[in-house]
Amino acid sequence: MRTVTFELDQITKNYFMAWTVSTQTSVPATVELRAGNKTYFKANHETKDHKFRLLEQNTSTFQGEGNLLLIVTCATGWEVKHSLVSGAVTDAKAKKIGYVYSFCFEDGGDDDYNDVYVNLVAWRKEG
Repeated sequence: MRTVTFELDQITKNYFMAWTVSTQTSVPATVELRAGNKTYFKANHETKDHKFRLLEQNTSTFQGEGNLLLIVTCATGWEVKHSLVSGAVTDAKAKKIGYVYSFCFEDGGDDDYNDVYVNLVAWRKEG
């Protein structure tokens, strides 16, 4: 098993979060979003079927229990590599009102970075 962890420290208490997790991996994989003792989601891919699959899609408000962590674990002998695109969501005056993260993970040797995909966006307020 190989695990990578990211601390999403731009997302703070009371931010409204939305996420999508998908996979095309042929190895078991788990993607988890948690802070302190609270788990916001834990998405599991448990088959060797590598067809594109949506694992998780939902929303929640971050309660600020500690550092918000995104944890990806793959049952592979390879290093789990990642590509990340992130940035601020801004209003019409360029004021930061949220953050967006898109992660693409590679769990093998073909470097296609499509094995696990996570998109997470969070805004200062809901609605």
